[in-house]
Amino acid sequence: SLIAFAADANQNLYVLRNPLYTAAPAGPAAATFTLGVASEGGGRGQITSDTGLDCGTALCSQSLSAGTLVRLRAIPDELSDFTGWSGDCDGALTELALTLTANSTCIAKYELKELSVQVTIRGGPNAGSVLSDAGADTTVPTLTCLNRAERETVCSQSFRAGTALKLLPTPLSNNNTVAWLCCDSDAGLEGCQITVNAERRVTVTFGTSSFPVTVRREGNGTGIITSADEGINCGTSCERTYI
Repeated sequence: SLIAFAADANQNLYVLRNPLYTAAPAGPAAATFTLGVASEGGGRGQITSDTGLDCGTALCSQSLSAGTLVRLRAIPDELSDFTGWSGDCDGALTELALTLTANSTCIAKYELKELSVQVTIRGGPNAGSVLSDAGADTTVPTLTCLNRAERETVCSQSFRAGTALKLLPTPLSNNNTVAWLCCDSDAGLEGCQITVNAERRVTVTFGTSSFPVTVRREGNGTGIITSADEGINCGTSCERTYI
């Protein structure tokens, strides 16, 4: 026992520490394991757990008691898709449960979404064409849209989220003006700039410039004024608009 009792000559009782007491050896420490989580791929997202993990692209880790049941959740951002778990975790669902029986690492993979870019050409028939240009990135597909016989032509192509594009117009026939709708910025015939941060819908209208021609007769004589295309045929004064 840890304590002992003793009495003096007057029969007073004293409580003393037992000099012969030896404490029992401590038992083995409870086992712990490390859980690490990380993200990979071209997209972005978070990983959280019910044990307090909250990680982005960097590797996060946590020491937990052996046998702990951990619920992990992968949360892609708005421009990314979750495509599955790897490492010591497996599955295609964003949420999974893991019982920790050894040091473990779980990796969530995110890829950028494929988003549609739609181009509508107006002003046909034979209005013109639009070609997309992604600059030096040769891995990006090309959107090609050509208006021929129809009054309106609609074309679409999918691009990775975040792709920067320039839409380049080429007028056909006598067209020499371009009007854009829904660009991030545009410079008429120089093109339309967009970033594919959502499904994009762009409209371009090809047209022609018009210029008025006014003719007027002066002097005391009489006569008429005509043009070779028969568009002008007048006496004192008249006006006609030409494209």
